[in-house]
Order: sequence, then C-alpha cells, then structure tokens
Amino acid sequence: MTVGSPYDKIKKSSGRDDTSAEDADFSLEAELLDAIEAMTDGFILYDKNDRIVAFNQRQKELFPSASTALKIGNYFEDILRAQAERQQIDKAIGREEEWIRERIDNHKKPSGPVIQKFASGQTIRLTEKQTANGGTIAIRTNITELVNTQKKIQESEERFRVLAEGSPIPLAIVHKFRFVYANAHMYRLLEAEPGSLIGELMTDVFKYQQHQEQVHDIFLNDEDIDGVEVLLVSRKGKEIWGSVKSMPILYDGNEALITSIMDISALKQQQTELVRRSEQFQDLLELNPDAVLVQTEGTIKYANGSAVKMFGASTRDELIGKDSLSIVHPDQRGAVMSRRSDTQEKNVKTPSAESKHLKLDGTLIFTEVSVGPITWDSQNGTMNIIRDITDRKIMAQALEEEKIRFKDLTHATSDWYWETDAKGRFTYMSPNIVNSGDKSPEYFIGKTQKDIVGDDLFELQESLLRLERSFQEQKSFRDITYWRYTFTSREKVWVRTSGIPIYDNRGIFTGHRGSSSNVTGQRALQEQLEQAQKMEAVGQLTGGVAHDFNNLLNVIQGNAEFILESIEKNEPPNRKILENILRATTRGAELTQRMLAYSRKQDLNPQIIQLKTELGSILDILQRTIGEEYLLQMEISDYLWPCSADLGQVENAILNLTINARDAMSDGGTITITARNAPNSSENTSGEPDCILLSVSDTGVGIAADQLEKVFEPFYTTKDIGKGTGLGLSMVYGLAQQSNGHATITSELGEGTTVSLYLPRAR
Repeated sequence: MTVGSPYDKIKKSSGRDDTSAEDADFSLEAELLDAIEAMTDGFILYDKNDRIVAFNQRQKELFPSASTALKIGNYFEDILRAQAERQQIDKAIGREEEWIRERIDNHKKPSGPVIQKFASGQTIRLTEKQTANGGTIAIRTNITELVNTQKKIQESEERFRVLAEGSPIPLAIVHKFRFVYANAHMYRLLEAEPGSLIGELMTDVFKYQQHQEQVHDIFLNDEDIDGVEVLLVSRKGKEIWGSVKSMPILYDGNEALITSIMDISALKQQQTELVRRSEQFQDLLELNPDAVLVQTEGTIKYANGSAVKMFGASTRDELIGKDSLSIVHPDQRGAVMSRRSDTQEKNVKTPSAESKHLKLDGTLIFTEVSVGPITWDSQNGTMNIIRDITDRKIMAQALEEEKIRFKDLTHATSDWYWETDAKGRFTYMSPNIVNSGDKSPEYFIGKTQKDIVGDDLFELQESLLRLERSFQEQKSFRDITYWRYTFTSREKVWVRTSGIPIYDNRGIFTGHRGSSSNVTGQRALQEQLEQAQKMEAVGQLTGGVAHDFNNLLNVIQGNAEFILESIEKNEPPNRKILENILRATTRGAELTQRMLAYSRKQDLNPQIIQLKTELGSILDILQRTIGEEYLLQMEISDYLWPCSADLGQVENAILNLTINARDAMSDGGTITITARNAPNSSENTSGEPDCILLSVSDTGVGIAADQLEKVFEPFYTTKDIGKGTGLGLSMVYGLAQQSNGHATITSELGEGTTVSLYLPRAR
C-alpha cells in the first residue's frame, strides 16, 4: 500500500506517541494495510480536507488515466480534473465543471453507490463512506463483467418479453405461487386490468379447490405441469376452461415457473357436446322400437333393448358376442352377407329389405332390415336396424284373403258397392253395376248422384232430395229408393241404396261407402201386390158400403112407400117418416165424407180453433151419444194454444174416437179426453215447432200388438162383422195428415187404448 512513510503518517494522523503501545499498534496496522493491499477493489482514504491519505495498488490499476494525480497529499478535486481532462467518464464529457461540482457535493455527503462508466468500456461502482474524524473512505469495484452479464440478462429478458408479448399464447411467470409477470394475452384471457395480476396467487383464478390443490401439489414437488385442465374464473366472472403447462426457469435470479394457459373452452364445449350427442345417440338407440344390432367381423358388439326383446333374450349379454348370422334364417344368410359386404365396401346405406330371422329359441320372425356402415371401437362394421313385421305379414295375408273374399262376394251378389269422396263424387264402383244395364264402373268415377240421375229427375223425387241431404249432412241413410233411366237401353230402373259416412284416422269426414241394388223387379211385384190390396180394399169397401147403403136405401124405400100410400089416400105426409128419410140421407153423406177423408180428397176448411171452448160445447152431445153408463171426463190445460184445423172434422173425429172408446167397453168404463200443449220435443215428433195434443183414452179391452200397426188402414176393424166399416180411425189419420199434423195410438190388452191427434199451433 502506498503511503509515502506510511507507518509514520498513519501514526501521526492517529495522534499516537505512546512508546509502550507502539509495537502492538504497529502489528495491527501492518496487518490492516496488508489486507487493504490485497483487496480486489480499489481503496483510497481522504482526510477531512479531501486530501489523499492512503490508497492501494488496485486503485491505480482501476484509474490508470488518473494515476499522475493519485499521490499522497493531493486533493480529491485533482483526481476529478485529471479524469475530466482525459474524458474517461461518460457523464463528464461536455460538462466537466458541472460534473466536478456534483461529484464533490456527493463526495461530501455520500448517499449510496455511484456507477461510473468509462470510455474504455469499464464500469466502476464507487462506494464512499465518511470516517469518524470527517475523512472519507472510497472503495471502487470493477463491475464491468457484472454489468455486461446483467446487460445480457436484461437483453435476454427483453427478448423474452418481446416473444412473450408477441406470443398468441397466454403466458405468465410464477414465483412462489404468485404472478410476477403476465403477457397481454393472459390479461385478456382473465379479463384483468394490465398489471393487476402481479403479486396475485395464481391458484386464486381457479374455480374449484380440487384444481387449486392439484396444481399447488405439483408446484411443491418441483414437477413440470403438462396439460392439467382447470376451470378458471375471470375478473368479470366468466368461466373459462384452461390447459395449464409450466416449466422451471430463472427469473431475476430467482427460481420461477413459466406458465402457459391455453383456452380450451371451445374444446371442452365440443367434448361436452360430443358426450351429449353420444348419450343422445345411445338414448335414440334405446328408444328405437326397432331392434338395433352392431356387428364387426361377424360378431354382435351392441344390441339395444328392443333387440333383446325381439330375439327373446334375457339380457344384452346373451346377444353380445354371438355370431351375427346365428340369428338369421339359413335361407337368408347369403343375402345378409352380400348386403353387409356391399355396405362396407361402398360405405353407403343399403335400402331396407324384407328378411327372416330366428329368435334364440328358434322361433321364426319376419323382418325388414336396413343396413348402414359404422365404425365401432375403431373397427369397421355395420349397424342393422331390424323391424319385426310378422304381424304385418299376417295382416297382409289376412287382408289379401279378405280382398279375395270381398271380390267373390261382389261377384256372387247382384248388388253393387260404391264409395264417394267428401263432395259426393264416386271414387269406386264395383263391377256388378253393369248388371243393371249400365255402363262400366269407370264411367261413374268422378260423378255425383245428380250427374247420374239428371237434374230434372233429381228434383222430381223426394227420395233423391233426402239422399242428397244425407250426403251433405254426412249422415247414414238406409233403403232410399228412387228411379232413373239406364245409360244403355234408356229403360226405367228402380234403385234401392244404403250408405254410411266414413272418416280417416284423424276423424275427418272423407265421404260415404255403401251398396245399391236393382229393385225394378221387386218394385213391379210390389206394385202388383198393392194393386191386389187395392182390389181387396175395393171389395171390402164395396161390401161395407153396399151393406150400409142397402140399410139406408131400405129406410128411404120403406118410408117413401108410406108417403106414396098416403098420397094415394089423399092423406098428408107423416113428419116422422120424412125425418127418417132425411136421417138416412145424412148418414149416407157422412159415410161419403169418411171415404173422402181417408183418400185426402175431402175439402177442408181450416180455421183458428180454441179447443178449450169447442170441447166444452160438445161435452153434452158426447155424453148423450155414449150413454149414462159411461163416465166421460175432460182434462184441458188452462193455457191451451190455439190450433189450425177444420172445426167440423175435428168434432167428427172426437165423436168417432169417443164412440170407438165406448164400443171397446161393453160393461161400461171411463173415457178421458185430454187437450194440452206439446212443444217441439222428443214427445212431439211431428216436425212442427209446436203442436196441441188432443187425445181420447178408454179403459177397455185394448188392442193386440199385432193388430195395432194396422188400425189406421182403411176398412180394417177390430169389431165384429157388420158393426163397423173400418173407416173411423183412417178418417182421423187423414184429418191429421191434411192438417199438417199426425196421429198415434198406444194400447195394452186389458188396460185400454189412447188415440192422440197432434194439430199444429196457430201463429
């Protein structure tokens, strides 16, 4: 160490002159000076006046440019000026005096190390510290290599930052589980403000504790993280699936982990969707009512629940692993293999085809099979959708037999069958239509009943109008008879037809279906029968009328002879005889009226009648007519509607019904005349909105059921021969019909009879 006469100098500067301690002090100071000389750093000591007191050799080596000023006794400022003159300090160039003043000020009040860069490229770190007596110790360390290393590190870090910031991958550096760096992509991924992640625990962004613990354990074990999937939560609450990878690095001289987090949310969503679709696919297979079998290399690898049921297995395991041909009928195995080969070679689905399979117990089932290619467990195979059509086959066979049966019946009967659409146009006509002298069935297709009959004939026949209404109102009809001309011979033909409405499986009306028959022959026989009945009726009428008129003529003749004898004797005519003649002629007129009423050719004089008043006025006449041994009672409503009818004919009808009631009770009894309102209801079936019900009831012997339906026929009577003409009830029926009303009769043997006359309400 250079100090001139160093020991003396130090000794003087310390103020010591004690000879007894001199040897010990000298030994300590010598060791101290040797230690300073051995330092790798430059050392210089200034006194309180900034004069150099001592320095080591290393100081001169670090400052060769200022070595001339580096002398004991020189001032600190001398060294600064030497350095400034030689422009060795970068900061001093061009501002030497200013730099010198700054250095002197800092030298007086050192605040910390000063880094000095020299033109030679060296970098010196100057550390100054004041001594107790006001001096200054300056230590200079050559940190050029350290600075260069730090520069390289800084440049490396800068390159890392450039790469990290430019990387499309979210990157971060984690030290002791905390972020010390994060690139822009990481901030964007976590929706965080720039810089806000620094110092935060990396695991805090994990949603689930299990993920936090998993990554934490890997960090503690100094293991690399390679693709650990975690669910992250961004600063805005968004959930993100990330794949975490990390590896150890040195960062700022510390062990750290460079970590990347790849956003795999889309991948996870796809995986979730794939799982969902796979589950849906499995669900669809299980929900499919058809059997689904998957085979690879001839072995069944999958069977759905319907397949288990179809082939009579208890569990899937009974089917899975079996030879797929073992459940195919032997005569179909070649076709199955051919279709399987075509499907796999061409990688296309083959059209469905009928086949035959065997249940596990050997039962034959008819099937319909669709085959398509599939990859199952990385093996190419086929998916077979098998539908059991055994019932359909049986039904088809039954339907075919039914068609044959229907065809045979169609040919065996003389009737023909037909169908129409919802608008009444024929869509089907059986071949037997030609038996009616008509054209082929094809001629009728697309035509309506009116098209076939013709407008003129259609409007003339009430039965055809009823048929048309049934079509329009979508109602059933039965045994409607009409006539038309045939298309070939133009002959008159009578047709009887019946039909029902038909609906599709949704309940929508689609038309009518029915049958028709040629009843021309039956009609002729019916007309002959009616003619015979008319002739019989005429015979009955002739007999009855002849009998009645013979009695009347006998009365007239006998009384006329008495008058003639009186004239011959010049005696005046007897009044009683004339009254007898008049009564006989009146009886004949009444008989004629009855006949006209039944034939509906009698002239009526309808008027508004208050039945309550009129019935009260004829009560006495009726009582005298039937005799006192019969009880006659009337039940008339207080508020009886007026009716429209011929008053005389109504009174005559009541008289006839009362006499009939009397005749049915040989031992006496009760006759009840009832009149009440009959609104339109199930009781009133006349078709009129409102009617007045007029009925006559007795407590007589009653009428047998087999006779009851004939009592309104002309000349039919239940009385003994000669006691009635059979025109009384037919006259009542004729009056009801001519008055736009109707008549009914009810009776029970031993209980009595009630005849009801419904007359329309007058408006």
